[in-house]
Amino acid sequence: MTENNQGKKGGLRKWLGLGGTLDDETTQESSHDTQERFSYQLREAFLSEAEIYFYRVLKKMVSERLVIFTKVSQADVFSISGSDVSKDSDMKNQKTVDFLLCDPDSFKPVLALFFEDNKNLDVDQINKEESLDEVFASAGLPFVKVNAMDSYDIPELARAFRKAIENVSVSEEAIS
Repeated sequence: MTENNQGKKGGLRKWLGLGGTLDDETTQESSHDTQERFSYQLREAFLSEAEIYFYRVLKKMVSERLVIFTKVSQADVFSISGSDVSKDSDMKNQKTVDFLLCDPDSFKPVLALFFEDNKNLDVDQINKEESLDEVFASAGLPFVKVNAMDSYDIPELARAFRKAIENVSVSEEAIS
């Protein structure tokens, strides 16, 4: 390994917390300055306790039949066709899909779930909620709003999921 590569490797090892040294003092100063300006900290958990509990319920329900993704941006789920590009930026500002259930082979979204943790909704949130209906209906992706609970009735959840999927299927057939 060349001397230059060893310096880079040492810097990477230090950055990863594995020891090593940085050969260039200016790199050390630059790194130190950046650490002072930006103080990022890892969250204790990616999901809230209620979301983790619901995720585990979902995992039992879908087993290997579907893949569960959490906190997915709507901009990653939908694309806009047509001339109204402003809707694309509006969609990017929308809240995320809390749980997205996808086919395990194609990764095509099958069902979106919005997890309601009983927080008070403000006016902006209500407007976003109303636009959800339009976005999801237009794309043909069923969605269900699920309230946070201490326990879940799995057969009841399954019925709600099936009903949402059937409603989208019926709408698509009516359009064809």
